Amino acid sequence: MESPRIPVRRRLTLRAAQFDRAEGDLELLRHLLRHETRSSMTEELRLAVVLVGLHGDTGDLPLLSEVRDTDFGTACGLRGMPEPGASAVELRRWARQLDESMFGTDPSDEPVSTWTDLARDQGMTELARVTLIRELDGIIMDQSRLRRPAPWPRFR
Repeated sequence: MESPRIPVRRRLTLRAAQFDRAEGDLELLRHLLRHETRSSMTEELRLAVVLVGLHGDTGDLPLLSEVRDTDFGTACGLRGMPEPGASAVELRRWARQLDESMFGTDPSDEPVSTWTDLARDQGMTELARVTLIRELDGIIMDQSRLRRPAPWPRFR
């Protein structure tokens, strides 16, 4: 059985790769993707697929298709993915569109819950609490946020 710490490390590594993209990361990203497939459709699985797809290696299309076909939820979450035989341009275009609509490279665009969940899952409960309390203070100080919450920076 896999240690509960391993999935958290994968999530942290994927988030690091999201914000610090490097050409030499493709093998690591493939490895992470294979492991994320075990948990069905998650945001981290989608992120791993996007990060692999952004490299535009058409040799990854069979792996990406296999991941997409894992179950119905994953197929829905990765709809529109190019089929094996597609060009590198098509693969990059699809991955870029999903990246722009859901991920991006600016950590400040992420909802606070991304960071509090990661902190909590690493056992940094106090850090997560402090962040959530600050968010709550912001709502209390500006109660109009209860009526008109600030829009999320990205569609989730």
